[in-house]
Amino acid sequence: MTPPCTSTSARATKGELEIVPVLDDTLADEVSQTRQAREQSERLRPDAQARTRLAAKHLRERGLAQRDISILLGVSHQAISKLLAS
Repeated sequence: MTPPCTSTSARATKGELEIVPVLDDTLADEVSQTRQAREQSERLRPDAQARTRLAAKHLRERGLAQRDISILLGVSHQAISKLLAS
């Protein structure tokens, strides 16, 4: 099995040292895709929160309990409580 990090490189500027891992192409690609997915997730978070809040409000107006709303929306009942309070 090939080690994930075969070596490191170091760069120094103005008294600071930066250690940079040298990854094989497969692992470097996986890391890059993961970072892109996380960045996309962060961009989408505000819309997802607004949609969740609105759906929770509508479900509550229809008489559903917070725990039932949490199951339907896939979030904790504590999160639903906070959303409905805001």
